[in-house]
Amino acid sequence: MSRLQQALLAAVAVVLLLLASLHFVVVRVHEREPDGMKIWLPLPIELAQATLWFVPDYEKHFDIDTARVERYRPLAQVLWEGLEDVDEVELVRVNEGDRTVVIRKAGADIEINVQTDREEVKVRLSMRTLQGLVDCFDEGRFDTAGALSALKHSSGPMVHVNGLNTEVSLTIW
Repeated sequence: MSRLQQALLAAVAVVLLLLASLHFVVVRVHEREPDGMKIWLPLPIELAQATLWFVPDYEKHFDIDTARVERYRPLAQVLWEGLEDVDEVELVRVNEGDRTVVIRKAGADIEINVQTDREEVKVRLSMRTLQGLVDCFDEGRFDTAGALSALKHSSGPMVHVNGLNTEVSLTIW
C-alpha cells in the first residue's frame, strides 16, 4: 500500500471516528400524499453547540415565564428520586372523549402517549434528559446550550407524531 493510500485510509478512518462520536437529532417528515414532502435531516448536536459560540449571550436564553417550573422543581426532584428505584409504573392515565393520555416510567425513561381518533403522539425521554431540561429553566430564562447538552443523555425515538396524512419523528442517536 502506497503512502498516499495509507494517508487516504487514515483520513477516512478519522472522519468515520469523528462521525461515530457525534450525537444526532434526526428529523423525519413524511406526508402520505402522492406529491407529499419527505424530509430526512440529521442534525449533529455538537455542531449546534459549536454554533452557540457565535451567538451573543443575550440570544442564548429564552425569556419565558418559568415560575411554574421553579415552584414545582422541589416536587419534581422528590418524584425523580422516588422513581429511580421503580422499573415500570403508570403515573397518569386520562380518558376524555376521544383522547387518552398516558404517562409512565419504563426503565430509565419517561413515556408520554396521547391517542385520539385522528392522531397518535409518543414522547420518550430518559429521566436524565428530563432532569437536564428542567434544570435549564432558571430565573425566568431557558438555557439553550444546557438543553442541547441534556439531549445527549437520550437515544432512540424521542418524539413520534402519526397523523392522518403526516408522520413526523425526532430520533436521537
